[in-house]
Amino acid sequence: MSYSIACQASIPPEGAECSHDYCASTAVVRLVTHRGAGPADFCDLEWRRVRATIMARGHTITDITGDVWTLRAEFPHWHVWECVTGLFYATANFDSQGTTVYAYLIGKLRMEIAAVEDAKAREAAGISLVRS
Repeated sequence: MSYSIACQASIPPEGAECSHDYCASTAVVRLVTHRGAGPADFCDLEWRRVRATIMARGHTITDITGDVWTLRAEFPHWHVWECVTGLFYATANFDSQGTTVYAYLIGKLRMEIAAVEDAKAREAAGISLVRS
């Protein structure tokens, strides 16, 4: 008998710890499955293992925090791609200086990109104030 598991990945609440036994690391992904099972939070190391197991069994995981194509449209000067391990990377050049950020979820990657862009904008504003 074959059945499909509905898996949804999202950003865990701030301060959430990994659900794996004997691990108290900071969680990076919250996983919710069908049939009312409670959410489980996973650290970087455990998420890779859990994701690989789910994928190896032929199930899919839906990132409910966003879509890679929407992210690419929002930040067209960033090059965004997914690695085989499930990590999303984004890279951009600012004044010939490369910057790369990464995350397991699109929503988190969006936050990382926005933080870099805000920092670069503040830096540029500070430089222009000094030059004036």
